[in-house]
Amino acid sequence: MLSHPVIKVAAKVVGAVLLALSLIYIWQKAGALLASVSADDFTLSMLCILVSGGVVYGALLAFLAIAWAKTANAPATITLSQIFAIYGRAVLAKYLPGSIFQYASRQLFGASKGLTQKDMAKASLLEIILHIVCASVIAAVTLIISGSAIMVAILALAICTLILMLGRHRAHISYGEALALQLLFFGGFAMIVMMAALSIGTNLPDAMVMTAIFMIAWIAGFVVPLAPGGIGVREAVIIALGANIAPGETLLLFAALTRLITLLGDVCFGLSSYWVTFTDARAKRQASFKQ
Repeated sequence: MLSHPVIKVAAKVVGAVLLALSLIYIWQKAGALLASVSADDFTLSMLCILVSGGVVYGALLAFLAIAWAKTANAPATITLSQIFAIYGRAVLAKYLPGSIFQYASRQLFGASKGLTQKDMAKASLLEIILHIVCASVIAAVTLIISGSAIMVAILALAICTLILMLGRHRAHISYGEALALQLLFFGGFAMIVMMAALSIGTNLPDAMVMTAIFMIAWIAGFVVPLAPGGIGVREAVIIALGANIAPGETLLLFAALTRLITLLGDVCFGLSSYWVTFTDARAKRQASFKQ
């Protein structure tokens, strides 16, 4: 078994490589997205939503990080900044081909902070399940509010799934906390997406339907393992499902805008995790010098 110092060194090396590769991939995809739409199509309101939405989305990722740490039985000695550092690096690693590096990244960096492989694996599995369920709940709610009551069945199924899941593990309060935090994340995420739909000129009812479509597309991109960050899959589903809601050009613009928002948010949260690691290490060195 590898010693703790060896794991720390490996984490630093792998972290640097993952950061470089992830940023290169994100840069290429962001450039391709911008090239797919005309600069004249981006209005001031859309640019404002892009920047503000990206920053808020990045902040919302903190809910997912805390939820994951709670179900991973993170030791009391681990700080909130260390949790963000572990999770933030994985957020960038998901853009590498295969989409498995985000979970491998957590296993490696979490181990360097004292988390066990078994607990982290369980937490990641629970997170995957909650991602799908909570995104489905938010999609169903937005459709119901917009008048598409046919989705009540989907909402009821999702609620039953949650009840069964929590009932089976009622002794673990962390599961309920993780559920609440994930619902907060996806609820906030949906608000950002709806604002993006409104910024391109969509009326409120259609914007809510497009938000639900986005959530369904997000799930599709999430469950396809070979699509880094769901890129390509999410956009294709949005255009396919939204054909009766808006013209193709509008859907393409919506898909590009929401993708850029999530890219910006992921980069903000991911880079902040590296900054936290750097500042913590510098603080420790300064403290050791004073001693």
